[in-house]
Amino acid sequence: MYILRTKYSILIILLFVLFTVHSPIYAQGILTHRWNTDSTVTFTYIDSTARSVAIESSCLLPYEDHSFAGRQARRAMQAIQPSVWQLTTRRAIKPELYTFRLFVNGKQQKQLPHYESIWKRNKQMHILLLADSPQSQLYATTHPQGRLDTIDFRGEKGNMFHAVIYLPVGYNDTTEYPVFYLFHGINGNQYDWLGQGRIANILDHLIAQQQIQPLVVVMPYCLLSESKFQDHVKATNVGNYGEILSGKFERQFYEIHRYIQSHYSIQPTGNAIAGLSCGARQAVNIAHADSSTFAYVGLFSPVVSCRQLPKTYTNTLYWVGACSDDWMFRDEAKRFVRGLRKQKIQPIYIETIGGHTFTNWRIFATEFLQWAYPTEIINNK
Repeated sequence: MYILRTKYSILIILLFVLFTVHSPIYAQGILTHRWNTDSTVTFTYIDSTARSVAIESSCLLPYEDHSFAGRQARRAMQAIQPSVWQLTTRRAIKPELYTFRLFVNGKQQKQLPHYESIWKRNKQMHILLLADSPQSQLYATTHPQGRLDTIDFRGEKGNMFHAVIYLPVGYNDTTEYPVFYLFHGINGNQYDWLGQGRIANILDHLIAQQQIQPLVVVMPYCLLSESKFQDHVKATNVGNYGEILSGKFERQFYEIHRYIQSHYSIQPTGNAIAGLSCGARQAVNIAHADSSTFAYVGLFSPVVSCRQLPKTYTNTLYWVGACSDDWMFRDEAKRFVRGLRKQKIQPIYIETIGGHTFTNWRIFATEFLQWAYPTEIINNK
């Protein structure tokens, strides 16, 4: 880690030399960051046109964020010399994935070289990844990478379906793979688990390290009605909550599954389904309607009620994750777990610190995958 941070320091020095000695004109739009030895983070921005510069991110909060849905703080960068701006966090920053936005002269900069861009609740954000823990290292891009397919098709009743499919490295049509359906929540879409969830990176790492079996992952858009286009993407919002409660998507889900069966090589049984928040509600409804297909159900900060408990004893295995500061849905998850136990079903239940955020859902997805599809299953066959 010391060597890594030293390399960042050298990079900053080279940038200063390049733009203050060899060129009378400063380059525009160059942002770098350095993770310091005291675990603070220093951002440096070089731009000859900048009159004011600010960064907005949860890592700029004066405390570690454990809020319900995540908070952001905006702080101004200081001009340390002409056209060079700098800002250091006020506290040590833990290894984790953070999102941020950069504002120059009051306008958000949506193109930043060397920083990946994602969409978060219909806002374009950039990623700051501090990968110095076993979990956060899973979020980094690795090679080789699995393949991503995007599908859009019209179902038999005229509904449009959209999904992103992850195929593991070495995927071939002669092998039957487990399939894992992974649902987003409110304010999300089929790209959420790729951007904020880093699920493709997590899968690439876990499969390469032989911690899980190679599997196909299907991330559908979990709404049937035409939602408004917000920014560049179609995404659910709170106004769609009524449709989600109605179970309309669950009743048509078989069309997605049938499409996947006809276009990809997947096994017919022993599969998994999971979702976050309202997506967990949809996942458990589908699992109960088709227990022969789904052996494993993952509920991440679920919006569930005891009315959704299985009507009779089932061999389906449940994994439930809740968050200590998720004051809106944690108690519902715990009541659901108690209801399962009354039916002699013993779910896995874990609770993490924090709120209703991807910081926890990334952990839940990682642990669920290792629980549902460990490589020992293959080795014991």
